[in-house]
Amino acid sequence: MPADLSNVGAVVANLTATDTAAPGYFTIYSAARSQPPTSNLNIGGDRETRANQVIVPLNGADRIEIYSESGAHVILDIVGLLHQRQCTPSVPPDALCR
Repeated sequence: MPADLSNVGAVVANLTATDTAAPGYFTIYSAARSQPPTSNLNIGGDRETRANQVIVPLNGADRIEIYSESGAHVILDIVGLLHQRQCTPSVPPDALCR
């Protein structure tokens, strides 16, 4: 991860939960926002291993939060960064974006 995340709009990651404690869900979200009422990964029982690819908007934060309803070992692999687009609003879309 780069030290300066000011130009990063979102993180692309693989979220894996393993050795789950019970059925439940996981939510991953920007530390700049409150926890959303949605899940990124659902678990059906105990001792499962499941994964899902997620895109997490940073919303100006330099970190993300992971909420677990039931508990597990969590592995988060960052696989990409989506950079914010810098555009001049007074011109047609994409005309002066970099």
